Amino acid sequence: YLISAAVSDNPWQLLIAVKLLNVTTGRYAIPVFWKLMDRWPTPRDMIEADHDELVNILRPLGLYNKRAAWMKEISQEYINDPPTDVLRPSKCRLEIPARVKITAPSYVNPRKRKHYGSPQTARKTTMPYPPTPVSHYPGVGRYALDSYRIFCMSHESEEWKQVMPEDKELIRYLRWKWAYEERKIWYPDGVGVVKGVDIPYLLILVDELMEQLEPDEFWGPTDFISG
Repeated sequence: YLISAAVSDNPWQLLIAVKLLNVTTGRYAIPVFWKLMDRWPTPRDMIEADHDELVNILRPLGLYNKRAAWMKEISQEYINDPPTDVLRPSKCRLEIPARVKITAPSYVNPRKRKHYGSPQTARKTTMPYPPTPVSHYPGVGRYALDSYRIFCMSHESEEWKQVMPEDKELIRYLRWKWAYEERKIWYPDGVGVVKGVDIPYLLILVDELMEQLEPDEFWGPTDFISG
């Protein structure tokens, strides 16, 4: 369960959250995010926020002046040009394998995907990132666009199935989503689905989750505010 899932019904909040997480661990960024949303829950509120107060809340994360300016800028742009069904081109580019050789063993360990069923890439090329309704906003990079396509676009569109993220938490989330909802083993790095799930694979996912996810990533707004 990621912070992006908690705010999937509010693209503006999602863009703010992933921006904070872009260069900061969840342990520090997530409590600050909920504090920001408790204080300024809408784009209009953020635009009207007192600069010094906003900077003081962001100060523990570093780059506080730059972050504060960006939050006001994207909030204004969000009001001026909110997301619609219109897809906007992105300046991001995807690096994709030019040649991929895949083997699908009977037992797949997601921790060792470089050794089991991983792509063996001779060279790479790039392609434009797919257009999205939020690609036109300032400071929105691949992590934000991947998060938006996974969490904010309608489930019926199955857009999440087309996403090949680089972020380790998004990769972990998609491995779970593919396994739970589609009963498939899925790899990043341009590979995709390789086979149906089995019990050993599910046990590895559980073990990986218990070892690597920080408790902070399960916090919701009620937990933070009441604490």
